[in-house]
Amino acid sequence: MEKNNLMLPYIIWTIRRTGGTSFTSLLDNLSSYPSLEHEPFNKNRVYGYITHKYHAGEESTVDEIYQILKDKPNIKHCFEIIPEQINLNILKATQLLGYNQIFLYRSDQAARTMSLILSQATNVWGPKQTARYAPYLNREKKLIIPNDHACRRKMQSDRHLSENMYKHIQKLSSPLLIEFEQLYQECEMSRKTYIEYIFSSMGIYGALDEKVSFAQLHLKKGVTKSTDIRKMIPSYQKTLKYLSKNEVPYSFQKKTRSQLSRFVTNAISRIINTFKS
Repeated sequence: MEKNNLMLPYIIWTIRRTGGTSFTSLLDNLSSYPSLEHEPFNKNRVYGYITHKYHAGEESTVDEIYQILKDKPNIKHCFEIIPEQINLNILKATQLLGYNQIFLYRSDQAARTMSLILSQATNVWGPKQTARYAPYLNREKKLIIPNDHACRRKMQSDRHLSENMYKHIQKLSSPLLIEFEQLYQECEMSRKTYIEYIFSSMGIYGALDEKVSFAQLHLKKGVTKSTDIRKMIPSYQKTLKYLSKNEVPYSFQKKTRSQLSRFVTNAISRIINTFKS
């Protein structure tokens, strides 16, 4: 796939189980900037020493992070597992370096929480690891998840972190909001429109039909099928229903829909004007 030289380096701010791995891999295929191992500030990753230093009582600085990111590598960053001070320094450094700030979220917080809990219980984080479901499907191991109230606390905590991080980003830039449900939706035509909207917002042009088709296939491959393993948890549907009842929508969801609506309206206007001319 041809790299896009007009595309800025990007950082994807997200939390786990929002489809960030597949989406980042897709963009890495299109970007001319270097790629890093995903979530590079996690303790066991390339810049994990920054996080280790923080927990040892030595805080990082914006300048330190600026220096390690001066080559402008693309970044996928799960902020909910990194201390807030490091997140803020990463934000300031990437803003100074001219990064495209992207905020990826999943509006169905209940489904996302259950997906996270399932991944933590089975250690399956992507489609290439589904063989790890075998001991549970064969009933060699018992699958145990936290109770309803613990799951609810996790959902509420992650919602609070997401709202807070978005506010910090919004103070310094106008982040591109991307919704998991739109990105991975079943309807190919609607998904195609959403991908076109994202590419347009990020400055990805040239052979657009080819790139959009590539994106459709890439994102489809990135979905982890966990239907069978859910059946091994008798309380799964009950807990999911309980979480759904206690879910509070993100404050920024309406903004996502309005951004997309403007793009679709403008696209329709361009088509109409083309026919008129």
